[in-house]
Amino acid sequence: IRNCDWSSDVCSSDLWQTIKHRSIEDERAILCNISREIERQARFQSALGAIRLHHAIAACQAGLTLQRELDAFVLEQLEVQEELIEKGGTVDDPTALERAKLESADIQLKLDCQLRKLRNELSLLIGPETACSYTSELVTTPTPTLEEIGRAHV
Repeated sequence: IRNCDWSSDVCSSDLWQTIKHRSIEDERAILCNISREIERQARFQSALGAIRLHHAIAACQAGLTLQRELDAFVLEQLEVQEELIEKGGTVDDPTALERAKLESADIQLKLDCQLRKLRNELSLLIGPETACSYTSELVTTPTPTLEEIGRAHV
């Protein structure tokens, strides 16, 4: 009795004969195809990572722009508050704007650190020469999902 898988009517001995008769060229072709597919998948994952980093860098840059605008507004309000106090006016919490200024500086420092980290990651991904000259523009579209990129790639 031959060793068979009756559910699929395929005998393992038949498969072994088929595999055994494959030429070295056939095996190399299969391995080459597998290697190309692995390389394609790696490039795809790398491109996806670069897109995500681009969006994160653009978001940090937008956050820093907003922080600079906030800083300018707070400084303007501090000047108005000083004038008001000089003219005899009162302010409920005269330290509120100073606290806002310090909080804004703290947030700006965190965004700067995050931006440096993201740029370092981008440098590792696409190379330092390319990453050094990289500037992202404000991105208004959401980061595409893996499925969306996969559909566009096919």
